[in-house]
Amino acid sequence: GLLVCSKADGFSAFRAAKEFGRMFQTTHGISIEVDGAGLSEVTSHGPELIAGGDIFVDKPISTLVEFPDGSQVAVVHKPQSLWMLREKDDPTRIASIEPDVLMKQVGIGLVVAPNQMALPEDNGGVAILGINGRLADRIDPSDLGVGTGAQALLVDREGALWIAWRSAISRIEYPSRTRVFPLPSALFGQSLPLTRTNLGLTTFHGSTVLTLRQIDHQ
Repeated sequence: GLLVCSKADGFSAFRAAKEFGRMFQTTHGISIEVDGAGLSEVTSHGPELIAGGDIFVDKPISTLVEFPDGSQVAVVHKPQSLWMLREKDDPTRIASIEPDVLMKQVGIGLVVAPNQMALPEDNGGVAILGINGRLADRIDPSDLGVGTGAQALLVDREGALWIAWRSAISRIEYPSRTRVFPLPSALFGQSLPLTRTNLGLTTFHGSTVLTLRQIDHQ
């Protein structure tokens, strides 16, 4: 794996002994899993191990979410558990995850309510998990009429949850109102990111770009 970091005088490249794991964006920067080292912070001088980050050497992190108070919660699958990270404190295990609550492949999650996270499942829906490790709810693709496999999440300025599926994009004012936007055939079945642009919510694959824009009706 190769990590390229920006510096004042250009860029520096850093290679992992074996590979880099998942990368997570937080308010204060970017965290990354480094094989054989643990959870690290990306700096202009390369990855630097966070306090107690070596505890995750044999505990791959599926997702890392940040709460409004600045605390972070890591979702670990071996064993299935939740870990609290606070600045300058070593990570602390706060809960076990109930058996069979989450599928093995879980994408990057988001905070959707106080003490609750939305976690996209590659072969299922979106699990709403409390920091107590219990399943609070699940957004099932069959309820929306979309293909299985939640791929990406985004929360808009109104607090609504957007989900990129394999056949559509949905907007959910959790937990009630829902709108579904089918994808064009050029994007159907692809792995999609979600991002904000000055035009609106955008997803893309290759040379095909889809933007959902709000239209003001006079």
